[in-house]
Amino acid sequence: EFFRPINVRRDAFCRLAVEYQLNVKPGWVCYAGWNPDNVRKAVGELMRREVRPSALIIADKIVSPVYSELRSMGLVPGKDVHVVGTDDMPWAEHVDPPLTSVRVSRAEVADRILDAMTAIKSGEDIKRSYFDTEIVARISTGPARNSLTRS
Repeated sequence: EFFRPINVRRDAFCRLAVEYQLNVKPGWVCYAGWNPDNVRKAVGELMRREVRPSALIIADKIVSPVYSELRSMGLVPGKDVHVVGTDDMPWAEHVDPPLTSVRVSRAEVADRILDAMTAIKSGEDIKRSYFDTEIVARISTGPARNSLTRS
């Protein structure tokens, strides 16, 4: 299933993982869609691997099935596996445990979109732009574990 914003994020993550020499195993980066059952299945498959990720980067809106699947496996979000959202939705701090998330200024995004639309209307070319981000640390992340293997 092709969903451009997700693919752009995934490609950027993979590029940065290589640039920063992160130990990301094949198959750890996947798209599970928005259906809660598909999300739970994908999380379960990832976490049952011999070598499993120590953190999951997710869209905030799928936190409920992610937390649910982790708990059904006896894993505690924020302790046994870190969970980081990508949207810092207003309710992210109210889930249990509160979700660490990446914040992008929606006002800055709106301003840039309006600037781009004005440029297009004037016949100008627009360039890809990047936004400043902020990690809002909450309880869904904690100190890194020493081992990635299942216990």
